[in-house]
Amino acid sequence: MAFSLFSSPPVLLAIALAGVIAVLILWNKPVIVIYLQIAYPCVMNYLIIQFHFPTVIRYCTDILTLLLFLQLLLNRRINLKVNLRKPFFAVVLFTLVALVPFLMGSASFVYLVWGVRVIYRGYVFFAACIFFLTRRDIDNLLNFIVALLPINLLVCCFQFFIQGLVNDAVSGLFQFNAYLNLHLIVVSAALTSFYAAGKISIPIAAIGIIMVLFTSVLAELKAMFFFVPLVFLIIAVVTFPNKRALSFAALGSIASLLSIPIMILFYPAWMDFFTAESMYQYSAELSYSGSEGLSRLMAGSYLLESVLLTPFEKLFGVGLGNADHYLGFYSPFYLQNWRLYYDVFTYSMLIAEVGLLGLAAYVLFFISIVFDSIRAAVTMPTQLKRYCHITIATSIFAVILMVYNATSIRDFIYMLFFVFAIPYVIEKEASENQISSHSNSQS
Repeated sequence: MAFSLFSSPPVLLAIALAGVIAVLILWNKPVIVIYLQIAYPCVMNYLIIQFHFPTVIRYCTDILTLLLFLQLLLNRRINLKVNLRKPFFAVVLFTLVALVPFLMGSASFVYLVWGVRVIYRGYVFFAACIFFLTRRDIDNLLNFIVALLPINLLVCCFQFFIQGLVNDAVSGLFQFNAYLNLHLIVVSAALTSFYAAGKISIPIAAIGIIMVLFTSVLAELKAMFFFVPLVFLIIAVVTFPNKRALSFAALGSIASLLSIPIMILFYPAWMDFFTAESMYQYSAELSYSGSEGLSRLMAGSYLLESVLLTPFEKLFGVGLGNADHYLGFYSPFYLQNWRLYYDVFTYSMLIAEVGLLGLAAYVLFFISIVFDSIRAAVTMPTQLKRYCHITIATSIFAVILMVYNATSIRDFIYMLFFVFAIPYVIEKEASENQISSHSNSQS
């Protein structure tokens, strides 16, 4: 009851005033804004759920995104020596597809505003990271993301052993397992890449992976016992024939498999889950949430067969933002179909809003990141390749997670798009250093 004061009008007014002051302070400090964009969502939901902060604080990130967008528009230094043609083409293609329902008059412009907020905040943040960050910032933010692992594990232990929470309620600071999944994947990729490059020792890397796996046990993240070995495999392939990566992949995969019986000790109900038949039934046949909810693998096909009935809707959807809900407003499509829980998976949400063509364009952005990261890893000096390897693994998982949850279109989007930007930041700095060295040699 003590924390109910956060919802009182005077306190809300004070929060609003503090926000205005913060905007004035951060106006010309885009790097600090980027740091906040990554750090704040990590604790935002914990403040709301555990300390009853008003839910309006979720939209602080939108103010920060707007600040970054204005800084990008006003900054005159636009001659970046970075090849962004592939991701830029994907964004343009997605935009053109998303506009079709509105140009045809079949979608509401009011809901489009919300849809732009949901999708394009990631693109804006991606561009801001490339434009404003340096390699030192990349190192600082990666260190922060990894350092968050033991802190979050302690919170998970408190939730499980002290508070008595179980299953999805155990997610540490993030309060949502979808966000926890992404964090653990990024940490696994960072630890593996830096160990393969000889930047951290085997004890540090091993302790980090053990913490990843134990967090997965407490939070009942069954998929992580397969995701983590896949991270190892991706890093081992892109660094082949790196012996450190190969040996770490082998040992780490064994540790992941050994974590399964440990999880069963904590959650005996899942004893029969780890068979091919059970996992297929869980992913393709069982409802994700509610008796009428769709399963992960079948959500998209059900929408295409039973909800989006015309060829136009199948290709272009009902309109960006027109299948969502926000701030107490519900689109007609959402009111009619919310029991299907199509909005808990990125790919089915995109099929509903922008159709198959929009989904393809959105995935194309992720794929372009993979190819550009591979290209950068081939051309970069050996000591810098590790940064690209983190992005390669994470961007591949970004595609996988589109079927698994809605991370790539929800509030934790900033950490994901930061990782996407890493190779471009490293390339930008290398190019600028090369130009500076050339100029100095001529003078």
